[in-house]
Amino acid sequence: MENEASNGDPGVHLQGCGLTTSKAVSEIAIGDILIWNYGYTSKVTAVEPASACFAYVTLDDSDGGSHTRRMKLTRRVAWSERLTKKEAS
Repeated sequence: MENEASNGDPGVHLQGCGLTTSKAVSEIAIGDILIWNYGYTSKVTAVEPASACFAYVTLDDSDGGSHTRRMKLTRRVAWSERLTKKEAS
């Protein structure tokens, strides 16, 4: 098994989805669609710095809820370029 996603990034392995493309939390932008285990998705609605190494990321999930997560800036999260472009148009 390759240990890289199709675009050369290290990717992340999600339960129920397999290897997916990823980006560091420091690269996340408002409007990005993140993917979680078993294909659950959430849309980034805000990114605020928490400290030099962490950020607060506010996510709207597919069930209509809104949650804020504190994540390290170097953490890699699964995201979908296709879903992000689809949501933007």
